Amino acid sequence: TRTSPLNPAAASPGSRGALIRGRVLDAAKRPIAGASLRVVRIGDVVHTAMSDERGRYVIDELSAGSYSVEASKTGYVTVQYGQTRGAQPGLQVTVRAEETLNDIDVVLPRGSAVTGTITDERGEPLEGVTVRALQLVHGNGRTSALRVPGVKERLTDDRGRYRLFGMLPGSYLIVA
Repeated sequence: TRTSPLNPAAASPGSRGALIRGRVLDAAKRPIAGASLRVVRIGDVVHTAMSDERGRYVIDELSAGSYSVEASKTGYVTVQYGQTRGAQPGLQVTVRAEETLNDIDVVLPRGSAVTGTITDERGEPLEGVTVRALQLVHGNGRTSALRVPGVKERLTDDRGRYRLFGMLPGSYLIVA
């Protein structure tokens, strides 16, 4: 894994390999500073970077091929470039040797949360129950319930309460 400098200007235009540039933005198109970026190729992280105070990032010295660009920051949902819904994959970014791709912008939405209480048949709170969210996806005349990437299952507390967070807009099934 290779890490890019925080300053996007630090990547020289004559550097070897392909280069991807973009910004990390919130839903209102404002820059997000300090977001973490990961470039993934066939399941392996090959490069990491951070966005600067203007939300800009540079990923350089990439070999030719197709990559996923993923951004994350606390308080926001982790998404891939081109992803708009939780169960939907992002878009692959394909670069040729020494090519520069600009405007590979990633929009990080604020995460939504679901909270609730798990009780037994008498209304008593249940502690230590595993709760997870499954996103309902409709396609080919059927509905599927899929695991939600980035949303971890949680245990209920001593009051039977749980909180699942970091969810994109959509329909969910909450399973305990």
